[in-house]
Amino acid sequence: MSRFIAITNLDGAPAGRRSTVRAVGDPAGPGVWSEGPGRITHHLLPSTPEAQFESSPAISRDGALVLAADVRLDNREELGRDLGCRITTLVTDADLVLLAYERWGEECAQRFLGDFAFALYDRRRKRLFCGRDQAGVRQLYYFHSERLFACASSAEALLDHPGIPAGPDAGALALSLVDRFPAPERTLYAGIRRLPPGHCLTVGRDGLRVRRYHDWASVQPARYADRAEATERFRELFEDAVRRRLRSTGPAGATLSGGLDSAAIVCMARAVEPARELRAYSLVFPTLPCDEGRYIDDAARAANVGVERFAADSNAGFLNLGEPLDYPGVPPDLTFSMTFGLLERAREQGTRVLLWGFGGDELLTSGTAYITDLVRRREYRIALQTVRERAHYYSESPLRLGFNACVRPFLPSALRHVSVARTPRPLWLRAAAPPTPRHRGRVFAGETQERLYRGLCSGRSIDYTLPGTDALGAAFSLDFRHPFFDRRLIEYGLSLPMEHSALLASKLALRDSMVGLLPESIRTRFDKTGFDAFIKRELQGRQTGIIASSIRNSELAQMGLVEPAALFRCFEDYCAGQADGSTNGIAAFVRTELWLRALQRRTRGHHDESCKRAETHGQEAVLCP
Repeated sequence: MSRFIAITNLDGAPAGRRSTVRAVGDPAGPGVWSEGPGRITHHLLPSTPEAQFESSPAISRDGALVLAADVRLDNREELGRDLGCRITTLVTDADLVLLAYERWGEECAQRFLGDFAFALYDRRRKRLFCGRDQAGVRQLYYFHSERLFACASSAEALLDHPGIPAGPDAGALALSLVDRFPAPERTLYAGIRRLPPGHCLTVGRDGLRVRRYHDWASVQPARYADRAEATERFRELFEDAVRRRLRSTGPAGATLSGGLDSAAIVCMARAVEPARELRAYSLVFPTLPCDEGRYIDDAARAANVGVERFAADSNAGFLNLGEPLDYPGVPPDLTFSMTFGLLERAREQGTRVLLWGFGGDELLTSGTAYITDLVRRREYRIALQTVRERAHYYSESPLRLGFNACVRPFLPSALRHVSVARTPRPLWLRAAAPPTPRHRGRVFAGETQERLYRGLCSGRSIDYTLPGTDALGAAFSLDFRHPFFDRRLIEYGLSLPMEHSALLASKLALRDSMVGLLPESIRTRFDKTGFDAFIKRELQGRQTGIIASSIRNSELAQMGLVEPAALFRCFEDYCAGQADGSTNGIAAFVRTELWLRALQRRTRGHHDESCKRAETHGQEAVLCP
């Protein structure tokens, strides 16, 4: 895991030497390369055995290429064979990126398997080449103007540059207030863009060019003799995804919630490397109904691992809405902040790698899409039987479920969108949020694969959760690794034939493949515990006074985005238990308000710092990056 920033002054002005990227836990400090209008600053936090030999930044043998990368490659042996290079621990992942660029140029990113974001300066061609992994696990942000291009592994690192404006994007904030997300390249910062997953960019004399190098739509259907063969293939891929992510410099850890996804990762990790030191870290809620302690115990016994427990419902580690944010880039969201104490404990214990179960819900369950696929295959009787069984199990209306699964997907596009029940705009929101990007046309024949594909292109996981967890890992010097976001596992789901789409219903592929490894109490568990009780207690109890004050003195209101009087009435009803459906709306206001206040504090701090530098060193010190 690494942090970096790369800058090139397009007007040819010298880039200077001031470091503008920070990282926790890097005793050696950043490595800085500077030449003429270009500068790369790189904090290396090695989490793999090979990374200990990596230069910061990395430079090719002939000195023509300079690389800053946050990279973990999972296909080192395959790349070594293709490059004619013998792979040893002395060959770093950064070395392989440099060699791949020398061999394949800008086509190299498609050959990488793993999590990566990088900036590579080509001194011969006087251009900067950047890339980001296909699933979007690692982040890359950039700013571009006539005079300046800068990219970094975090948006906040870019804000340290005096040539980059630190203003909010009002449209993106409006979307955040209704818990929706803009296009993948858009951020909450005006002028700062995010390179979408599976994209690369080049900037040089000819300007900026962004292009897609990987498209999930190119995945072709696979063929399996039967469901058992398809299940076995999933197990092989899942086992390999976990094994490759256990490569670390010291003891590896894994979060363990008691749910299916994290428990499967912990049990598989123990199965593939029985002798490895493995630690599990769990949030527990002893005083709340969302506690999963008994399932955590079952998984820990099955995997024979010790568990570090942290009581998330204690006073320690919760988000104090009245205090400045300590971790730039981490969403001011209770579901993130409740992990702070647990992650601090992991860091204190020397854990550098932490496997997460995030992605199982997004990639292994398709909702009612498998019922739609039954209708597409004209298996009407089975589809209707499945509707009745699902409606009974989840206490849903069979008519509504049947319409959504068996009728609406086959309506013309215009009618299909009209038939969707729209959530009314909150009365306290002054302006309508701008429309989010809409996918045009179908890509996959099966509804299961189509939904998976659209979720990989945009939505909460890609545009909010993955960027947030990346920043969270950096804040605690932990390398978060997500086995379910393995490229080959994603391709498995997209290539699954329609006749086997039920394997992605309720995570049946994972359940069936974990027989004998996962405790039956977890493997056959279909209910899911959320954090609503914890969030409600914070919003309706311990922090009501601070929230009320935030509403009365809202910075979002100053921007004209919210109506404080209407929002305050909604909050009063919510605290009185008369508007339980407002949890998401109140939580969205809180995190957006906190984000905006943190930005304004940061802007004021940089303004004061610039004034002091100007008084001490003259105006040139302010203008020099």
